[in-house]
Amino acid sequence: MTWHHVEDRILKARKRHLCGLCGQPIEVNWRYLSRFGFDDDGPMTSRMHVSCEQLTKDWDAMDWETHLQGDGEWPRYDPHGVPLLKESKP
Repeated sequence: MTWHHVEDRILKARKRHLCGLCGQPIEVNWRYLSRFGFDDDGPMTSRMHVSCEQLTKDWDAMDWETHLQGDGEWPRYDPHGVPLLKESKP
């Protein structure tokens, strides 16, 4: 399948969504990235936490095609949508 990217927009959630990358909720009033494009099956919109999307900057086409929602290590979020820092190990 060929993916054609059309646009990315940062929006404020009016309803609850799930992040297409980490699988965690995007709650009402949180900012998120909405990615619109189309493939062989037609138009598609993906929603993701802005900080999750930032972790994909070095991904290539194979990374995107083989990713399953929630796979890997992703940030956890506080009740306001702010990524929680990982605890430092001594």
